Amino acid sequence: MTDLSPASPASAQGEDAAPPATRHLGWALVLISVAQLMVVLDATIANIALPYIGADLDIAEANLSWIVTGYALAFGGLLLLGGRPR
Repeated sequence: MTDLSPASPASAQGEDAAPPATRHLGWALVLISVAQLMVVLDATIANIALPYIGADLDIAEANLSWIVTGYALAFGGLLLLGGRPR
């Protein structure tokens, strides 16, 4: 239910009196966006490095997909471990 009374504390103090939860939503969006950029950048770097990894370790082209799969599994497992509640 919305309080429409003119004497509400938020309207009396102006726009700077926003609740702490809504004040930090912009920073949360920036942090999540930077984290997503890092994930995509890391996956891109891994895919660009595949030919060099294959040449240095003498791995066939057909088996290079296992490197990406192993990276994704390790990243997902660590993400689950790091994202669990305390």
